[in-house]
Amino acid sequence: MSTKQEAHSIIKDCLEANKSWVDTFNELGCILAFDLDPMLEGSVTVDFIIDDLWKKGIRATQDEVVKSICSYAIENNYVWSVETIFDNFDYTAKTLENLGEDSKQLLKDMAEDTESDKFKQMVTALQIPDKA
Repeated sequence: MSTKQEAHSIIKDCLEANKSWVDTFNELGCILAFDLDPMLEGSVTVDFIIDDLWKKGIRATQDEVVKSICSYAIENNYVWSVETIFDNFDYTAKTLENLGEDSKQLLKDMAEDTESDKFKQMVTALQIPDKA
């Protein structure tokens, strides 16, 4: 069994039994929708899953595990659609900001691509608090 297959099997089992994994994969789906690297500094999203996979017996490099996690998220429709991004607008903005990203610019670019006036208005109204 390949690392990817083994990881996918463990991930599937964990997602069925562990709410924290589901929450983490939802965050990962948001991150991947913007084509951001889920290993961005300050993100515990993938670190949490990697640690758990290693505890469950996966013996692979961090890079191999990250690729397996991302491929599982993509193949199993965890990557958020544009509609999901804007339906969860506040969560999305907070997640992006927590990663050190310019959420307003990323969301503005996405809204522009959709040509949705509703989405554009949401971005215009977005207030990002100053970082202390």
